[in-house]
Amino acid sequence: MPGQVEADTARLIRQIKRALGLEVEPTPVEVRLPEPKPSPATPSRNWQIGGALLAVIALLGVVLTLLNNLPSSLNPTPTTAVAVIPSQTPGIEPTAFDPVQIVGLTQTFEAGQTLTTINATVDAIATGTRAAQQTAEAATLTAMPTRTPTLSPLQATYAAETGYDYRAGNAAWTPITQDFDGVTMVLVPAGSFDMGSTQAQIDQGFAMCQQTVDNNATCERDQFEAERIPVGGNTQTLASFWLDQTEVTRAMYQQCVTAGDCEVTPDSNYSTQPDQPINNVNWVQAQNYCTWRDARLPTEAEWEYAARGPDELLFPWGNTFDGSRANHCDSNCGAARWASGYDYVNQENDDGYAATAPVGSYPAGASWVGALDLSGNVWEWVSSLAQSYPYRATDGRENLANRTDLRVLRGGAFYSPSYNLRTVPSTTNSPTAENENYGFRCARSS
Repeated sequence: MPGQVEADTARLIRQIKRALGLEVEPTPVEVRLPEPKPSPATPSRNWQIGGALLAVIALLGVVLTLLNNLPSSLNPTPTTAVAVIPSQTPGIEPTAFDPVQIVGLTQTFEAGQTLTTINATVDAIATGTRAAQQTAEAATLTAMPTRTPTLSPLQATYAAETGYDYRAGNAAWTPITQDFDGVTMVLVPAGSFDMGSTQAQIDQGFAMCQQTVDNNATCERDQFEAERIPVGGNTQTLASFWLDQTEVTRAMYQQCVTAGDCEVTPDSNYSTQPDQPINNVNWVQAQNYCTWRDARLPTEAEWEYAARGPDELLFPWGNTFDGSRANHCDSNCGAARWASGYDYVNQENDDGYAATAPVGSYPAGASWVGALDLSGNVWEWVSSLAQSYPYRATDGRENLANRTDLRVLRGGAFYSPSYNLRTVPSTTNSPTAENENYGFRCARSS
């Protein structure tokens, strides 16, 4: 029943035109839909347009089904139309159509004059005005500008205080140092970042583990999955603060001991010189020392931001491991008697030290704010209790009065393989636990 099918098709098209209030004259040319251009349309109007577009596309499916049943003799000239559908960015209310995504909706119709009417109708919906439809044939697809995140009032306040907009990235910040009672600290500007690892970063860390492990051990993926950014996100917005440029040295800690305000730590064969980091120090002792300096331990979020920056780097210096930029378990570590049983060693590297190095020995490993040795040398105590993501500073994990539950350490140590020198991994221990590879640095609010 070709005649009935053609009549049904014409009737559906008329219904589409009446529903949308469009008076579109057929144009016997192929129409390619232009990318919608930014306009001052309100969000509600955009959603109305988008909803109408989806409704019409659904009706077009019915039309196409009918057209496909037409005898080929009624449609002697095939024509190809390309439909370009605007997509919405999840979680962002649009101010106009979001960047166009070509989703491969290419369909060959055999409908002659009917196709022209359909193309003109869809074009009128996509542009939202008759004027845009009249100039559609001359329009070309152009890339929409990348959406720039809008600063929240808090972020805007922070940006005004430091003159730094975190959206410009790590490279836009020039390190600033200042001495506080003889201790050099670096300024960490206010900003935001996503705390934790993406899937790609988890995969990279796991691959690094597999490159270092010998035949006596295996890499457990669960260790890396714990770093994952939770589904609801883990964005941290931080005020500016100061952070010690290096780990606290034996000489620096001894000043507090001499003053009678800090406890003596056990001797260590892995850190013996005044310019090496203090080790065998527990969380309580580290906190007491920082308080003596009118400072504090950094939070876990602050430590990670100082190491990664808004670029969310995998290492303080970039996204690729470089064994010359940090003290880790390299060939020197692997050759040491105390490391003879280690199963995870970067034998291909030589960082110059088997145990701890004098602080600041790796200037090429500096983070974006100029902090040194955030990767390797000694694990660093932070203020935070060990709790899962998402990190929330107000959920009790920054309760400094709690002296029993596990606390977090960051950054890896001289005996750590490369994958533990990434900016995200952590380890935990009792706040009274001492270890040859535990140290710290202090922070203070700006």
